[in-house]
Amino acid sequence: MKRGLFVTVVVLMTAIWIGGCTGYSSNNREIPLEMTAFNSLSDQEQARIPVSPKDSVVAKVRVHEELAALIGEHFNGKEVYSITFKHTGIGSLNDIQVYVDLDKHTILGKEFQDEKLPGPEPEL
Repeated sequence: MKRGLFVTVVVLMTAIWIGGCTGYSSNNREIPLEMTAFNSLSDQEQARIPVSPKDSVVAKVRVHEELAALIGEHFNGKEVYSITFKHTGIGSLNDIQVYVDLDKHTILGKEFQDEKLPGPEPEL
């Protein structure tokens, strides 16, 4: 009787432990888009950002011809994410803008705002 109870408790505890471990996976946690863009910057560019990368501006933009020349012609007319890191001005360099594919992982390119390509404003 005691042996049956002991086996039942051990089996239940094992099932709970296994269920708890498989229910949480670090792969399910997605890196925020701002951090993906921030991590693509060089150490020197990261040092120019005086505040948290979370204070950046994220927008979905449609790629125009000039931007397509920077990130790839096959993106012309498609949407991508634009992440702008504000207040990074040093001398003639201003805000840093990073372009990320809609998969939220692929870095397409970056530019400084004073070198900003002409084109439509970001869609909000």
